[in-house]
Amino acid sequence: VYALALEAEGALLQGRLRNAERILTEAFDEVRREELPMKAGIVEFNSRLARISYGRNELDRALELSEECIEYARPASDMGPLLQGLCMQASIQEILGRPNRARELMEEALSLARGTGSRLRMAHTEIGSLQLAMLRADYDTLSAWAADRKFRIDEPFSSVFEDECLVLAGLHLAENRCEEAAKLLTELRPRSEKRQRFDSVLRVDIARACALRVLGEEEESLSVLKKAVEFARPEGYVRPFVDHAPHLYDMLSELMSREEGPSRGYLKILLKACSVPRPGNSAKARVQIDDVETLTPREVEILRMISAGMTNKEIAENTFVSINTIKTHVRHIFGKPVSYTH
Repeated sequence: VYALALEAEGALLQGRLRNAERILTEAFDEVRREELPMKAGIVEFNSRLARISYGRNELDRALELSEECIEYARPASDMGPLLQGLCMQASIQEILGRPNRARELMEEALSLARGTGSRLRMAHTEIGSLQLAMLRADYDTLSAWAADRKFRIDEPFSSVFEDECLVLAGLHLAENRCEEAAKLLTELRPRSEKRQRFDSVLRVDIARACALRVLGEEEESLSVLKKAVEFARPEGYVRPFVDHAPHLYDMLSELMSREEGPSRGYLKILLKACSVPRPGNSAKARVQIDDVETLTPREVEILRMISAGMTNKEIAENTFVSINTIKTHVRHIFGKPVSYTH
């Protein structure tokens, strides 16, 4: 079981989702055929199948698999899969618009990680907490972490360091510090590529394309994005693109206008996934977003609260971020093309 799980892990790190899925499916068949105990298989295999589903933005499936993983890992105190499952659940719940539940799950994960006394488990769980802060656009928390972290790009390489680089680059992009983001990502890429961590290289290239676009390097940004799309298409990646939807939508549209090959259908899938749902109708007024792709899901949520007459303080309390973060969102929202129709 553990050997097969490690083989699948290697495929995942290389970004080979289909190969990892095949290994895990065959592994389950082998466990059943040999009538081996299923508990270890469910924990080790489902935790990785959940990551595959999450990468493909199949959130309901990822939620189900991670729940099963947690169910079996908790009584056995199998902390690695348990903490991974809780962090994934927190992210998915946030994406699905359940911030209270997301917060509960992350607090549980952090508490359990502290209790292990393992610096490595704590570091990986803190990464999950930072990724959740990025999903909810809690830039105050991320800025405080970055200031305390005193980050250096020449630090020894590790998976934690790599994830921290990606979080910091995401923060730079959110704060429109695109030169810093591009520099960080350009220096990180060969270090990840050297270790054949192509799942991370894909995320680096997507973020780098966003930074280059804002810096006015339009052709280079499209070239970087095209290579990312070519790598991601056969594996079915979607989520890494959705995470940068506001920056990517126009670029994906432009790429599709130039594409006539098999990538065209995949680009349509990405465009649909990266478009932000329109707010619903209300009796008083309907908010129609002309350039819907420029608003993030969190900005749409805040815009709805503003439309309902909530104050910045009330919105902050409902979204679990500071008033300063809400004010930043409001500036971003009303700096974008939005029209109001009755």
